[in-house]
Amino acid sequence: MKRYHEDLSRIRREHRLHLRWVHGWPQKPVNCNCDHQVGRFRKRKARGCGHARCFLCHGDKILGISTHQGRLADLRYAEALQEALD
Repeated sequence: MKRYHEDLSRIRREHRLHLRWVHGWPQKPVNCNCDHQVGRFRKRKARGCGHARCFLCHGDKILGISTHQGRLADLRYAEALQEALD
């Protein structure tokens, strides 16, 4: 389990991304509750809608499309099996 202080860099990054993406900061002033609720971005993406079944945000999960890291892992596994068999 990660402690709150271990995620501070991620929290700050996601909060700034939210302020830029949603509120147009720093060009526009931000007058919203999220300005004072930095911790709510600890385990959440700034651009996500928060709905697990949203097709726009989570289409890769719904359609079963593997991520870039997943494809690399599959490729490395296949190479390792090939080396073991040779």
